[in-house]
Amino acid sequence: MKKIATLLSSFLLMLMVSNVFANMNDVKSEANDTTITTEVKSVLWKRQLINGKENDYNTWNVHVETTHGVVVLTGHVKDEHQKLEAVNATKSVSGVKEVKDELKIQK
Repeated sequence: MKKIATLLSSFLLMLMVSNVFANMNDVKSEANDTTITTEVKSVLWKRQLINGKENDYNTWNVHVETTHGVVVLTGHVKDEHQKLEAVNATKSVSGVKEVKDELKIQK
């Protein structure tokens, strides 16, 4: 009976430890996603400032969401060129695994 209790205790301890490590990985992944989202927004903002009014796309109309390194771009841009530029700028950010382009061209 003592051996069963010891084995059960050991098993429960291993389960708790594995759960702690799983939670740590989730927190790390969320932190990485937040960093990627911030970097993408920064790159889009810099492109807007560098390119000036002729290529101006308002980054406030582009929503950026990152999950496990996959970035989803939603919102509106002026034309196909801006759409492509936003996607390429996003791909240039470290840690981005994939870009899902759901941007719409404003009419």
